[in-house]
Amino acid sequence: EHVIRLDECSIKNPPFKRFIENMEQEHRLWLSADKEGAKRASVHIRCSGKYPIINTLMKKLLKEIGYNNFELISEIKNEELKQKNSDIYLKLNNFPANKIRQKHIDWSKDLNQILEPLNHFIFLSDLKMENISAALPIHKIEFEEFRDNLLKKIKDAETKNQQAQSDLMLHTQERNILKKITPFSRKLLEALSASRTWKSAVELASKIKQPRAILFCENENVAAELNLSLTEVPRKLWINPFKFQHAEDLTQLNSKMTHSYLKPGTIIISASARTHLENLCRKALLERKQSETVLHEQKMYIKKIKANLELLQNKKNETAFRWLHVSLKQLLYRNRHLFQISQSKTK
Repeated sequence: EHVIRLDECSIKNPPFKRFIENMEQEHRLWLSADKEGAKRASVHIRCSGKYPIINTLMKKLLKEIGYNNFELISEIKNEELKQKNSDIYLKLNNFPANKIRQKHIDWSKDLNQILEPLNHFIFLSDLKMENISAALPIHKIEFEEFRDNLLKKIKDAETKNQQAQSDLMLHTQERNILKKITPFSRKLLEALSASRTWKSAVELASKIKQPRAILFCENENVAAELNLSLTEVPRKLWINPFKFQHAEDLTQLNSKMTHSYLKPGTIIISASARTHLENLCRKALLERKQSETVLHEQKMYIKKIKANLELLQNKKNETAFRWLHVSLKQLLYRNRHLFQISQSKTK
């Protein structure tokens, strides 16, 4: 670029003359490009494909190079294809070419080759353009490596999700059992605090007068001896507490019959049996709290897995779209002369 003084603006001045010639050249190029753009814009292209994403992508790519008069056909009708109602018919499906009267570009085989790497990877009918960024170039080998790696990650995540869901079900069942026996555990602890020792019951057996008594001891013979001595107690129940080793085993004790015996002074229990039952009840109450924590953590773990799965699915969609976009763009660039030839033949 040069600064030209006003008094030097003469055609005889070489810099000014070159400046004018350059402007004229740029104007001719602009007119030529504008004319070529107008020609492209006037070309009527009809296209029908099986997948909406392919049709939409083709419309977008053709529009980028100036072919704006693009018509998508949702359903192919024989009578329409026999009429010469467009300059170019872009064939993206397996419809017989001999039934198409107008000039056509057959990309059905090319499209099948493009779609082949997407088999067992994604459902094209579910793929949409919105919320997907512009595609960057990608080679087939790179795409296939990325695809296989992504599929492996998705499979691993789905396996983790299935296992986590199974664990959640087990944790939920355990929590529900512990939740159900929580009131019983509290009631049993309260009754044990007002229980009668085995030693005192043996010493005062003949003087004990009450409608019922529950005997907690390990030895059945010892329980039978006391049972015979409690002559003023019409209803007696013996239970070996040591057969209950886990907190959830208290479910077996949690019955209407047992509840009827859990009243102050009704329980007659050995020292070891009382210690065992109290520890079991406290363990049940503690495990109930822990089960809520475990359940919450498991739900958060599943939420994390699902979030990761969603990211992987989005990556899968983006990768498939990227492959389609790049492949169709390369196909269009390689065969762009066909549109020009078809255009000239239709004039």
